[in-house]
Amino acid sequence: MYEHESLTYLYEWLHTEPFQANTKYRFIPHLMIGQDLSDTELADILGRLKLNTIEHEEIIDRMQLLYQLENGSWTVYDTFRLGKEQSQL
Repeated sequence: MYEHESLTYLYEWLHTEPFQANTKYRFIPHLMIGQDLSDTELADILGRLKLNTIEHEEIIDRMQLLYQLENGSWTVYDTFRLGKEQSQL
């Protein structure tokens, strides 16, 4: 795995004015797998993944600012489009 510079740039951009800079935690791009799995199930999945070469790419064209409702669910407050239409931010 390698860290993609676009993802790092996006992280740094989100931590500049007017957004609050929070350097309490180091930025580690990651993909979460195996949430709520037993140790045996997770070991099985990791073993299978190690046998494969995985190359995956995503295009991020928008980010959404969310807020949490009283019932614990989340809803979109605003959407920011990225890329060629970045001037609309």
